[in-house]
Amino acid sequence: MDMLKPLFMKRLYFLFIPAILTLLAACGGKNNSPVPNNNAIMLVGKWSLQTQKIVQYINGQQQPPISLAASNKNAAYAQFNQDGTYTSVSLYNSDGIGSTQLSAVYGEQTLGGNYSFSGSAFSLSTAGLAGLSDDVLVPPSSNTTVITSIPTIKIISQSAQITQLTSSVLTLHTEYTTLQTIASVNTNYKYVQDYYYTRQ
Repeated sequence: MDMLKPLFMKRLYFLFIPAILTLLAACGGKNNSPVPNNNAIMLVGKWSLQTQKIVQYINGQQQPPISLAASNKNAAYAQFNQDGTYTSVSLYNSDGIGSTQLSAVYGEQTLGGNYSFSGSAFSLSTAGLAGLSDDVLVPPSSNTTVITSIPTIKIISQSAQITQLTSSVLTLHTEYTTLQTIASVNTNYKYVQDYYYTRQ
């Protein structure tokens, strides 16, 4: 009987080893840290806007599409940070970016907020990004219209989507709809925009 005891114990150990390994694998295999999103990692950095395409709808009627390109007078960029914040800046100078001529017409727009990913879905906290100018920043003329009522603007919907992201190229598609009211007259505006960036 004493001779059978070591043999029995060897068989018992043989059964415990796979059970212990399975238990260790099950306990040690769990990692509760979030899996980093590759798009979020690639998005971080400064992006220079090269081209912007805009389609506007007024009360459902499509207006002529606008295509804008960066130039020495017209520039914009977006900075996406690791902490989920972003800043986008648009610059316009009629005499060229950096000109200090007093006669120059100059404009700057800065928008910022938060961005996030939920799986592959992307969202921005603002309706759009600062974009390129279509030379609307011109000196006032004698035909200037005086606005007597300030419009009330309400954002109805907004969405953003990354349509292309590589180490050097970013394309963003945004859509937003607003309801603007001036003197009790409502006008519905929808903006569909595509931003084409390269990494700076």
